[in-house]
Amino acid sequence: MLLKRWRNIWNTLAFRLTFLYAVIFCISIFVALFVVYLLSASIIIESTDRDLLNEHEEFASLYKQHGLEAIKTEAVIEADSEGPDRTFYRIFSRSGAELATSDTSAWSDLNPARTGFYQLSEKDDFKFLSLKSAEHQYGIRIMNARIGPDLILQIGLSLEKNAHFIEAFRKIFLVSMMVVLVFAAAVGWFLAKKALTGVAEVTRAAVQISEGALDLRVPIKDRGNEIENLAKTFNQMLDRIKTLISKMAEITDNIAHDLKSPLTRMRGMAELALNSSEFDNDNQALASKVVEDCDRLLQMINTMLDISETEAGAAKFDKKKVDIAPVLRDMVELFQPVAEDNAVTILTEIIDECYASVDVQSFQRMVANLLDNAFKYTSSSGTITVRAKNTEPFILISIQDTGVGISEQDLPQIFQRLYRCDTSRSQPGFGLGLSLALAIAKSHDGNILAESSPGKGSTFTVTLPSLHKS
Repeated sequence: MLLKRWRNIWNTLAFRLTFLYAVIFCISIFVALFVVYLLSASIIIESTDRDLLNEHEEFASLYKQHGLEAIKTEAVIEADSEGPDRTFYRIFSRSGAELATSDTSAWSDLNPARTGFYQLSEKDDFKFLSLKSAEHQYGIRIMNARIGPDLILQIGLSLEKNAHFIEAFRKIFLVSMMVVLVFAAAVGWFLAKKALTGVAEVTRAAVQISEGALDLRVPIKDRGNEIENLAKTFNQMLDRIKTLISKMAEITDNIAHDLKSPLTRMRGMAELALNSSEFDNDNQALASKVVEDCDRLLQMINTMLDISETEAGAAKFDKKKVDIAPVLRDMVELFQPVAEDNAVTILTEIIDECYASVDVQSFQRMVANLLDNAFKYTSSSGTITVRAKNTEPFILISIQDTGVGISEQDLPQIFQRLYRCDTSRSQPGFGLGLSLALAIAKSHDGNILAESSPGKGSTFTVTLPSLHKS
């Protein structure tokens, strides 16, 4: 239940706009703060390097004025003042011999090679290096610098203070991001709901109109050009739809009156002539042909009227909650003699308890049309498989055949009225069966999808909203 509610919320445009706004806003803030974070870290390192260079200049000046002993003493004093665990000083000869050092008991894992001593070339006055150490979890910044012709000063500085600053900045960063996220979501939701107020009114009107209130119109208000244009266009569309429905109803009545009645009379007269003893065999054969053609035309007209009524929502369906699994099995059993006559194998893979709200008679007609279509284009020794399963929220009913298949250019048009593929020209029919099947499926809030490959058969899949058993 909770998952369904969350899915419904996620599917709303307001939520998606809010989510998108919040994500874009947060990403922008994140990038900005991250850049500030990188710049701050870079500035701190630069500041540390400047301090080390200042130390280098002081030691170089002291060496020139007072010699090696003076800088040895100064190194010990400086290390003690900062703390032996925070900094160290070492003086090496160019050959790598250690001439003087401060207390390095807290720096035992830093030998000259690891601290970059040998990386200082003849051309370099100084070089910086950042290291990780087991004894200093925050890292170390080391400078190797030349202070005399044959003397190299090495200063190591713990980055603990810098790390504490960066950690504090990181916490502020995370808290700021949470505050920004909440703020962005609230502002985004407010803006999205305000922007979509007009769309919500159009939606409410559309729902009422779909329930039969064809005279309802969306009120035009000053909510911005886009919403106002949407409302005007929607109202114009409704006017056009109402006109088309009225004309369709009028045309339907005219067809029923102007075609069905004369055809019925023609059929009646031809049937009387067929039963008359005054007609010879040729005339009786002609009368029989007239009766047959009238029946075909009446069937085509009735089917077209059924399609029109179903698509317009004028057809009356007695929808009930039904387990369609036994209905499908009955349909398959009904077509079993047809399968035997055509030497076609018909298989079923139908799962029980596929509950849906359907008008059983129209549902049977839809399935019958699909099965009839499959038998038409499946040759002897072929196979037709009827499947049904409940995937929630949909029931999937598929009818798969091993027939001639449908070409790629014909596939998008097979549900159009009176459309027939080249391969179906030799088969009886009007090209209305699939159109009626699709109209019935859509009237049940479902759909029909077709997949096919020439020479490999076709699969027609009906989707219907599923219902729970209870």
